[in-house]
Amino acid sequence: MLTALVTAVVSVAATLAATGAFTPTPTLDAGVVSQDVAKILSTSFGLSDVDAVTCPGAVEAREGVEFECTFVSGGSPASVPVLVLNDSGQYRVGGPTDG
Repeated sequence: MLTALVTAVVSVAATLAATGAFTPTPTLDAGVVSQDVAKILSTSFGLSDVDAVTCPGAVEAREGVEFECTFVSGGSPASVPVLVLNDSGQYRVGGPTDG
């Protein structure tokens, strides 16, 4: 089972600007979040074989919103929880779990 105590916070102000930060309900760009999650899994959690990271689209950049991103590592499916920390689009990526 993949576990880790480390979490990472990502600031995505540029992502919000590109996806409608000035509209009533800005959303996170799923492609950018997927790239960020892949980078965090490699750098913060030490996974060298991260592949096929997928995050849901149209997630509101609103404090308290939670979602999961899935990925493949070592040939096995896994996921990470993501929590939006504020309306500015910062989010925290939690530790990976199997399945």
